[in-house]
Amino acid sequence: MHLPEANRFVIKWWGLRDPESWLIEFWGNPEWGLLFDAEYRPKPAYKGFLKALTRN
Repeated sequence: MHLPEANRFVIKWWGLRDPESWLIEFWGNPEWGLLFDAEYRPKPAYKGFLKALTRN
């Protein structure tokens, strides 16, 4: 599949907090939700996401 040049570095969000995610209920693992918990506290994925953005 070929992505257009303008779309190669796009980040798409499906929500920010766990209450907005279907993954937790579907898979039963609270760490597989989104970057923040219900109170907007960062989860482990948040640190990983930031680390990925800062890699050279």
